[in-house]
Amino acid sequence: MPDSSWHIQLDTPKIDEILRRFIGSLSGILEEKNDSPAWEPTSDDDDDIPEDSDGIIDHIRSLRIPSLSSRFVDEPPMTIYRLGTFSEQPNLKLRVENLFNGKDTFLVNASGTGKTRLLYEGLCMHWGFYFTSAIDSMRLGFEDLDGAIKKLGRRGEFNTVFSPTSNPEATKHNLRLAHRQFSTILLVRLLVFKAFLTAAAAASCQSDKHKEIWLKLQLVFPFPGMRLPFTELSKHIESRDIGDHVIDDAISEVLSEICASRDTHGQRLFIALDEANVASHSLNRAAPQKLSLHFCRRRN
Repeated sequence: MPDSSWHIQLDTPKIDEILRRFIGSLSGILEEKNDSPAWEPTSDDDDDIPEDSDGIIDHIRSLRIPSLSSRFVDEPPMTIYRLGTFSEQPNLKLRVENLFNGKDTFLVNASGTGKTRLLYEGLCMHWGFYFTSAIDSMRLGFEDLDGAIKKLGRRGEFNTVFSPTSNPEATKHNLRLAHRQFSTILLVRLLVFKAFLTAAAAASCQSDKHKEIWLKLQLVFPFPGMRLPFTELSKHIESRDIGDHVIDDAISEVLSEICASRDTHGQRLFIALDEANVASHSLNRAAPQKLSLHFCRRRN
């Protein structure tokens, strides 16, 4: 079959329709015309309010901490406060560049030490994709990876427990199912990114902030008027009766087009996986370790 057959089998006119709506909602965001609301300090208990509360509240308002009010999150999202500013501070910039060095890197440290913020800052400096295996209390990030892992575990044909006596073909079947599930996630992210680059190229204002905006879209930041296409695209692709090679062909072609675009040409694209420890413990008995490692390396 010709390489372009994936366009027919995935019904790209429908995909294009979804992405056109997304592109249409980006113009104000890319040109930074939409001023996102700031977090407002509140208190349900008058006893918590000090005598000089007006001055404190005015100071907090002046910080312009981003608001995630649409997620019913009461706490200020300090993880994204002054996002993108590490590049202005030599010591912090060096920490980020040491992490985003073009090599496969595992970042391990105690909880609350700033690992996630380093990923965010790296993706404000470099084009890339942010995935997380677990959504924290701030509800930052899209739940596609976490959902895919749970969906695999619920599939009756997926063998959740591997043993030395398991049928080797059953193990290979597990890997094929995982390959399909995660490849779909990657294809969706690539399609949305390509659409974003198209909108960015057409924007009257070419801004260094576009990388930060792309990261925020992946964090499901509540931009006014924005309707993200991730879920709709995923459902459309999953509804198609197609072979794995169709997804693989689409990934290869879309990725090549992205790498040839003006904004990304000659630059590395990074994939950042947050909360990887959660993914490593999910369905960890569904395949022998050596096969799981082989699968990961083959996808890389």
